[in-house]
Parts: sequence; structure tokens; C-alpha cells
Amino acid sequence: MERFPCQQFSLQADSDRSVSQRNVFYRSPVDSSAKSWLFFVYLRKETFIDVCSKTEEDIVFNGGDVNNKESLELQIYVYVEEAVDDHCPACQKCFCTLITTCLSHNLHKAPPKSTLRPSGTVSIVSLQDASPPEGARCPRFSRPLCRRLNPPNPFSSGYISLSCSTKLLLAPKSGGEYSTITGYWQKLPDLNHFDFYLFNITNPDEIEYLGAKPSVLEYGPYSFSELLKSSFKVVSETEYKYHIDWKDDNKEVYFRNNKMFVFDQERTCKTCSYDDMFMLPNVVYMAVSLQQKKYRPTKLQKLLVDASCIAMGEYPYKLVSLHGILFDGYPDPMVDIMHSRFFTQDLPNFFNKSLEQLLGFPLPNIQYAGYFAHYNNTSDEDYVVKTGKTFVDEFNHIVTWANMTKLPWWGDDNANRIVGLTDGSFNKPYPKKTDKLHIFRSYACRNFPLVFDKETSVKGIAGYKFKISEEAYNTQLSINAGLKPKNTYHKNFFSNWPCQDGYKAQPSNLSVCAQVDCGNPELYCHGCCSPEIMGNYLMPPGIVDLKCFPGKNEILAIPAVLSPPHFLESPSQVQESIIGLNPDRDTHHSGYFTLQPMTGNAIDVKFRMQVAISVWNDLDISGLNHVRSSVVPALWVEVSADPADYAIDYLYTYTVVIPKVILGVGICFTAIPILVGTAYTVWRYKRRQMMEKVQLESFRRTVNRTSNADLRTF
Repeated sequence: MERFPCQQFSLQADSDRSVSQRNVFYRSPVDSSAKSWLFFVYLRKETFIDVCSKTEEDIVFNGGDVNNKESLELQIYVYVEEAVDDHCPACQKCFCTLITTCLSHNLHKAPPKSTLRPSGTVSIVSLQDASPPEGARCPRFSRPLCRRLNPPNPFSSGYISLSCSTKLLLAPKSGGEYSTITGYWQKLPDLNHFDFYLFNITNPDEIEYLGAKPSVLEYGPYSFSELLKSSFKVVSETEYKYHIDWKDDNKEVYFRNNKMFVFDQERTCKTCSYDDMFMLPNVVYMAVSLQQKKYRPTKLQKLLVDASCIAMGEYPYKLVSLHGILFDGYPDPMVDIMHSRFFTQDLPNFFNKSLEQLLGFPLPNIQYAGYFAHYNNTSDEDYVVKTGKTFVDEFNHIVTWANMTKLPWWGDDNANRIVGLTDGSFNKPYPKKTDKLHIFRSYACRNFPLVFDKETSVKGIAGYKFKISEEAYNTQLSINAGLKPKNTYHKNFFSNWPCQDGYKAQPSNLSVCAQVDCGNPELYCHGCCSPEIMGNYLMPPGIVDLKCFPGKNEILAIPAVLSPPHFLESPSQVQESIIGLNPDRDTHHSGYFTLQPMTGNAIDVKFRMQVAISVWNDLDISGLNHVRSSVVPALWVEVSADPADYAIDYLYTYTVVIPKVILGVGICFTAIPILVGTAYTVWRYKRRQMMEKVQLESFRRTVNRTSNADLRTF
């Protein structure tokens, strides 16, 4: 079945279902050759009069006099020709405009009753075996209809639309080089910067021995730029794609992203250095504690691990360098010994047991100590995306990532979704303000929803600013149920959330508790919903687990969580659990993508995320005996992308200059006939006046001569 562009039209379901006449029914073509579509739409009388009055001649009414009915059945039966109609080059666009015109204003729409939902957004529902009603009128998309739906305009938006759709296509090299769009896709024309802000722990001893609340000071930005070597100099530019392989008759393309970063001292704060040292949570230490909690080794095995940590000088917090924290990795005795020959071969051979049997748990999968260790000059797995050849709205849509069609680590399909998403750099053309976009960020191991914020401009180019939804981290929403942290550590990180200090469960009847929905945020403090009854502590909204090594299809071995910087979207109890945090919405919001309204590509990007490490009280490891269980922020990063000057020039030419030229030419071609016609009309009018004047003078002279002759005769 052929898919028309307007089949992407979304319907906002109405929360009030008392009026069933508000339902909208869509039926698909009778067969692929007929190209006949039948639409049944139920509208309120006044809505039809206000919105669709201009299309009455193209609509068949059933059910009697519409003026005497509270509601009416509006039946639209439209024929769309197989090829481009000579009378209407944009017949399909006219069709979509007709439907949108009738449905877009103040109409309450829902899917058929068989799939009726209480609320939410649904797509068009196609019903098979539809047939046109007997005697139905089939208005064609002829010149009058197109003229009415698309009034004459000197600037042909249809031309620009066709040009845009033609250019937004990924294709193999032709004549030894890529097209402009494919070239920009292969080597993004952006200047990408990664600004890191680190939190230095100022009271590690008080935390470890006195159970004090962690106190932090923020330093930064420490700026890194993605590096590209040119033949002339080293410049800060962007990633590039390699191992490109065109698939399925050029409908899909396989590639890998190469990323290389260089420290940018000019963008870095003046007092900051690449060798600065920071006191941060010891991720390897906490990974070992996590493994013990998962596998429950014997007491003897726990004593062995604890003694080893003390002997190697491992503690909950560790002083490390900036370059070690980020891309270089830092030396850690525990990582070294875990990968040593003695630990992996000699010791197991001596006891004739595997290492897991000796320790009581498998070693955590940590090759290097650090947060982005050895990620420089690597790729974030492989991708397969749509080229836009089949359908332009699928341009740059992900087909697979890391050879997967969905992520394996989240709790439901919505959270695991990657198919049909983009990375945010290139998107479908002509994005709408009502679009609910999603992007996949491999370094966050998840997708993010985008919602329209406002119209803006970037270096003279118009843009739609889509911000990352404030609901992206709200795990109390049903749509984010798959992102909710499980708290596998079974620790109370926030003792005064969701209930105040001193709260204790007082269930009067355990049988009653079985009927209480403790997943409902309004019942979190119900007597039946305490950890003593539920068996675990709830995690507040605003944070989600970091499930994978950033940009890799590998399960993360350390207890890390993601959030907006300074726990911006979390309750105040979370923000106040760490001394020194100052959340600010303008500075710490998760970010935005500004899209060019015609091409859909990103012309301004800000993406922010914070990495925090869970540190908990653990009686089996000496260094954790007295610590307060806390989620301690380690760093946050702001990723920004600014289009290069040559990309701005290209976009400005195609989205500003050319439309203005076409507008000017259109005005000229429109104005000249009008001026000529006006001049001709004036000339004809004056000539007629002159002829009438000449005729009048001639008549007067004739009358005068006749009068004089009569007088002489008299």
C-alpha cells in the first residue's frame, strides 16, 4: 500500500469521550491501483461552518439538513491520480492540505471505537476493504481546487519543497565525490565542543569516618573539541563517518563514527589546567562492592576482598587527574591486579579453582579506570540508517545500532526504542511545531523526547527550537516506566524522600496493603508502601541508571546514574543531599536542538548530562562502614555544536537568498502583466474618452451648422 505524506498526520485523542460523534475514521485505498481514499469524519456543526466552509463543494453530506443537526457526518471521497497531475503538480499536497484544513482547528479526534483509548496521541488508523459509497461524488484535484487550497503566490513553496526533498537524500559518490548533503552527513559541518565541569569532594575524611553529607565544589569548563586534521593545519571540527557501505539498492547505509578529541585551552577556564587533580568517588571500589551485593560471597571471601582493598590502598574516594578521569584513564592498583597474570592464571591454578570460585563473584568488567577511558579516536558502535530514497521523512532514521533494532537494558519497548529515531544532526524536512521528536544519544545509552519551544534564528537563518522535554527524566510517568531505577543496592539514599524524616510504616492490615498501588506517586507515603512492606527503597524522579559504557554495547559495571546537571529535575531533597549544588534551569537544562524549518537539520545544539556515582554504606568493606549512602555527582558535560561558516553560507543561500530571488522574480512576473494590463485599460479608457469627445464636438458642429442654416432659411 502506498503511503502518502499526510499519513504521518497525528491525532490528539480527546479526554472527554461523552460525545461519540467526535470520532474520526480513516479508510485506506480499495486497491493499490485505484488510489481512492475514503474518509469518514464526525464534526460538530459549528466547527464545520468555521473551518471547512471553503470546501463545501468538495464534500458529500449524509443525514439530512446539517443546520438542524447537533453533529453531522462529513464524507470526503477523493481521487488522487497515479502520476503527477498536469493541472495540479502538488495534488498529494493539496489532498493533505484539504484534510488538515478540515481537521486541524479545535477538532477532537480519536481512533475507531475498537481501539479507543482514554487519552494520548495516536496515528492514522487504516481500515481494510474500504469501498466508495454508492453514488458518491469524486472531486478531482483540478486547477480550481489547487488554486483555492494553495492561493497564487509569487514565491513557489512547492518548488522549494521539491528541491529540498530532492536534495535531502544520502547517495553513493557520483563522479568521485558525494553530493553536498551526503558530504555534510559524512563529515558534519559543525564545530563540536565538549565542556566538562567536575565536582571536587572537599570533605572525604568526614564522609568516610563520620558519615557526613558530601560537600562539593564545581570547577570548569574544561573544554575539548572534536579534532580533524586538514592538509594545512589542525582545526577544531567534528566527527566523520567511515566504513560506509550502501545497502538495499541505496535505501540504507552502514557506517561507523570516528571521534577524536583535543584539549582546548582557549575555551577552558583561565585557572584550569589539563593536569588538575580532583577527589572523586572511586568507581572501581564501588564496582567491587556492587558485585558482592549481587553474588553474596561467603564471609571468608568477603574478608579476603576487604583485606585486599586495604592492602592496595583503595578507599571510597580517590584523588585523580583530569586527563585520567576523562579520556586517558588513570592507574589503579585494583584494575592492574585484576588483569595481572598472577590474579587471572597463577592464583586459580595454585588453588585449582576459578577466580570466580575463589572470590565468590566474577570480576567487574573494567578494562581501564576512568569515565571515558581510551574512548578518544574510537567509534560509538556501528549504525545502519535510512537514506531517504524510499520516503524522504525517513531521512537519517536509525535501522540498527550495534547490530540491534532495540536496546537490551531498559524495562520496556518505549525506553528501548531506537528504530525510526535520529541522532539529532539530520532530521526529516519541514518539521512541524506539533511534532514530538525523539533522538538517540549513544553516550547516554537511551533516547530523549524533544518538544517545540519557540521560533528563533541562528546567524540569520530561521530555526525551530526543540528542547529536551522536562519529562525525559521523570520516572514517575507511565511513559517512562522502563527507565525507573531498580535500586538493586537496596539502600536508602534519600531518607527524607518521598516521606519526611521519622516516617515509619504502620500498616493496619496486610491484606489491605495487597490492594494498594504503591507505584502511584500519590501513595508513596501510604502506610502500606514503606520499604519494610515493599522490600526496597524507591528512587526519586530526575535520575536514571547509566546502563552501558558510554557509546558502547557493553553493560556498565559501576553504579552510575544519569541526570540533568545539579539534579535539576529531581525533588529538592535530592539536590540538598549534596552540599554545594545550585541548580539553575537556564544553565542546567538538558538542552535543545534548533532545526532549520525547511531542511530539518540541526543548526544549533546544546546537550547536557551529569554522571553521578552511588556510594553506600557497606558493613562488609571497611572503607564503607560509616559512610552515608549518597548519589554523588562526579561531573557534567555540555555538548555544543555550531555550524561551520561554509555550512551557514550554504543554508543561507538555499533557505533565504534563493526564496527571496524567486519571490522577486515572481513579483516581477506577476506585477508586469498587471502593470501592462492596467496601462492598457487606462489607455483604452482615455482613448474612449477622447473618441467620445471628438464625436461630441463633431455632433455639436453639425448641430450648429444645422441651426444656422435653419436661421438663414427663417
